[in-house]
Amino acid sequence: MKKHSRISLCTLATTATILSASAAAQALDVETDTDDLGNLTIDFSDIVGSDRRIPFVFKATATATYVCASESGGLRTLAGRDVKVIKVRRGFPFASNPKGFVTGRVTLDLHPPYMKRGCPAGSQAELAEADWNEIEVIRGRGRERLVQTGDAKRYTNPALPGQVFRLATISLKGALNVEVENRAQLPHDVGFKVKAGRSARLVCVDDQGKTHPNPNLQHDVDDVVEQSGQFAAGAASKQTVALPEPTMTLLDCPDGYTPELASVHYKDLALTTDEHANIKVRGEDASQTFIQQE
Repeated sequence: MKKHSRISLCTLATTATILSASAAAQALDVETDTDDLGNLTIDFSDIVGSDRRIPFVFKATATATYVCASESGGLRTLAGRDVKVIKVRRGFPFASNPKGFVTGRVTLDLHPPYMKRGCPAGSQAELAEADWNEIEVIRGRGRERLVQTGDAKRYTNPALPGQVFRLATISLKGALNVEVENRAQLPHDVGFKVKAGRSARLVCVDDQGKTHPNPNLQHDVDDVVEQSGQFAAGAASKQTVALPEPTMTLLDCPDGYTPELASVHYKDLALTTDEHANIKVRGEDASQTFIQQE
């Protein structure tokens, strides 16, 4: 009977150890975020046993984009662009409390902003955006070692023009309609320009909707179109701008046929402002086919 009792106690102790180890393995909790400077913050909590000092290692990889920024008339002007991949690793020991819990916050800093060729006079290097990936928190060594991953995070500098001004394609029916947006409180009126490359084909079509069989009776257009506008001083605003379709008079059709737009493609869509003529806010390409050709 005593032997049976010892086995039972041993079994219970082993089971308790396994459950304790399992609970500890599941206890390491990691939450990630970015601060106002684009650095990565890691909040963590763990159960490691009472009154212990346990080493923790924090690792992450950041893809950071830096620009040279200067300020004029209340708006930022940017020049240059430098993208760097930065691997950050920090190690610290943390002490648990009498109940066995350890909690903490660690900040992984980006290196000071740096441009390979330096910045022009009157401007300074500034972080535009940073993508944090491959985030890991490593607790302990040997048998106690446990790796927990953190959610990837992205930081975007809200003060830079690429975030202040936006554009998006909203419809395409020959003419391309785009929505331009200002998200800032502008100190004065700011002029803008929307520009795109345009490729199109005009064909001759009869009243039955049939295309003229002569391949010479069609016209290909390959040009650049643009429209100007203005963001008014004051509150944020949106407006729609139309880039025109090709002029039908570019194609001379025989009697019984009229020129029609067969297809159109807009590419390299971009918004620039008078304040940031060298910085383009990009939009997506847009295409549409109206008449299928054999």
